[in-house]
Amino acid sequence: MSDLYYLRLLNILQDIFQLIFLVLIGTYSGVAWNCMNVLMNLYNIYLLWKMRQPVPLPEQYKVVYEFAFREDFNPRDFLRLVHFGTVMALPQGMSLTHKGEVPKKLYLVLNGRVDVKHHHFTETKKEREVNERAETQRAGKDTYLENRRDRVGGLIGGG
Repeated sequence: MSDLYYLRLLNILQDIFQLIFLVLIGTYSGVAWNCMNVLMNLYNIYLLWKMRQPVPLPEQYKVVYEFAFREDFNPRDFLRLVHFGTVMALPQGMSLTHKGEVPKKLYLVLNGRVDVKHHHFTETKKEREVNERAETQRAGKDTYLENRRDRVGGLIGGG
């Protein structure tokens, strides 16, 4: 982002010198375009500056952000993701998804407890190795599983 900032400053400097040159030689046809270019670059520098300002995370999202999203999202992008959803309270004992069902929503647990239950099935040695590798890679990112129970402060994803 800093490269864009310096390129825009350089472009403004170039436009100012070009404006001076056009006025000195008496050619006023390009003055309006150069002024417009300077204004456009000043506006884009303002937008770059605004994007660099820190974004405060609401208290209800801080733990979830730190636990599951900090490595992959900056706070601004995380808040954009969160604003696509709706905060709701779910009754105790409610099932979010069932075996074989494709979840229609992505659940972000802000507080409380979630039990993740596995249904055991027969698998080959190769399938078990692949599943164990996939589960290890997901741990800490999507869900953190301890045997069959989980206390989650992060993302609950299905499928």
